Amino acid sequence: MMMMMSTKSILLCCQRIAAETILLSYAIDQTKLLFWKKCFFSDNQTLRCISWLIRNRFIAVGSVYGVWSSLQSAGSIKESIWLTFAQLLGSSR
Repeated sequence: MMMMMSTKSILLCCQRIAAETILLSYAIDQTKLLFWKKCFFSDNQTLRCISWLIRNRFIAVGSVYGVWSSLQSAGSIKESIWLTFAQLLGSSR
């Protein structure tokens, strides 16, 4: 009985850590997309040139969440990311 309870507590701890790690990866992707979006429309010509060179990364990361263009609003990008996260949580239950 003690072995079963300790195993259960270890598994619950691992589950919490995994959920926090997944949440962190979504937050990092959101930050990347919003940063790149800001660079695309910056007044600084150097930032615009650099962002033009990495536009494929924006498309690659954004496509995972249904963000296909840097013209989408920041709110729309955030909503797409968190809807994807919510769908992942819903499908894992």
